[in-house]
Amino acid sequence: MKRNLNIMRGKDVALPFIVAGLMLLGLIMIYSASQYYAYQKLYNNNPAYFFTRQCAFGALGLIAMVIVAQIDYRWWQRLAIPVMLVVLLMLIAVSVLGESRFFIGDSVQPSEPSKLGAIIYIAAWLVSKGDRIEQASYGVIPFAIITGVIAGLIMAQPDLSTALIVIVTTVVMFFIAGAQVKQLVLLGVFGSATLVVLIRTLGQEYQAGRFEDWWPFSGAQRGGWLGVHSSAALRNGGFFGVGLGQSEGAPILRPLAHTDAIFGILGEELGFVGALLVLGLFASLAYRGYRIAMHASDQFGMLLAAGVTTQLVIQAAIHVGVCMFLFPETGVTLPFVSYGGSSLVTSLVGIGLLLSVSRGSQGLSLEWQEETL
Repeated sequence: MKRNLNIMRGKDVALPFIVAGLMLLGLIMIYSASQYYAYQKLYNNNPAYFFTRQCAFGALGLIAMVIVAQIDYRWWQRLAIPVMLVVLLMLIAVSVLGESRFFIGDSVQPSEPSKLGAIIYIAAWLVSKGDRIEQASYGVIPFAIITGVIAGLIMAQPDLSTALIVIVTTVVMFFIAGAQVKQLVLLGVFGSATLVVLIRTLGQEYQAGRFEDWWPFSGAQRGGWLGVHSSAALRNGGFFGVGLGQSEGAPILRPLAHTDAIFGILGEELGFVGALLVLGLFASLAYRGYRIAMHASDQFGMLLAAGVTTQLVIQAAIHVGVCMFLFPETGVTLPFVSYGGSSLVTSLVGIGLLLSVSRGSQGLSLEWQEETL
């Protein structure tokens, strides 16, 4: 009995319910937004095609979440280098093959697990450097190189939005670890210049076109297609929405209505109330995640929890911003809500890491402190 109580000690019991709420809303909206597209265009006239597949992805992700939650998070500190090597090999493989995903029964996007791999590695690397991150040769320069390599390989797929999420997440982790303001300014200048170079060398013409469509002073007349129609759908929803399955925007936005534009369709069908509920759940997730980071038993746990939380919050903010036409089109899914197996499973594994940190298990000695390369 004592052992069971020790396992549960400190575990965040609210976080799984927040995630369950987002997933439930996601399943409802995936079916509502994709049923006509699936029935008319694809998959043997099965309107529940995307819904049933998301249920399967969710079941797999929940199993992975439970397993990861039971593993002492400190083990990932030891496995940081192997994890990063696997991520780099996957990213290099898809770049060589000229595809953005592997096809093993279903498509698997390496850019999704690469976000968690980068968080684990950077957290371990920052802990191994300690106070020396304040020195340029030990801190900002190698950090910029590591992050630039990861982001560059992701952009080569091409996946600019995921690369930006990784960059912002790791910079936040660097700041939390104790970086000075002048280092962050240097990172901003260096990062902006590097990003421009990466976009010009590895980016695609359509990515520049998306920004041009969105930028009000560019003179482009096309307008951001996804942003224009998803923001129009949000406005059409009013306060209480037009009702499930009654969206006028879903037929226009397909096949993106259940993926990149799902927040817009949700706001149209469930109204301001539904959109506010989703935003409230993500705000609660952010609060619980950063609370776990603040109460972590060591620095690695703090950085790991902060990194996972930041990544989920930034991704959600970008998705909502695109649907409100505040950002250019990026192709970012809404975590736990949008259709997508790789995204859902990766996000649930991240929640498993948060739950593991919140447990604060004491079963592993911290005597080893070897430096992470």
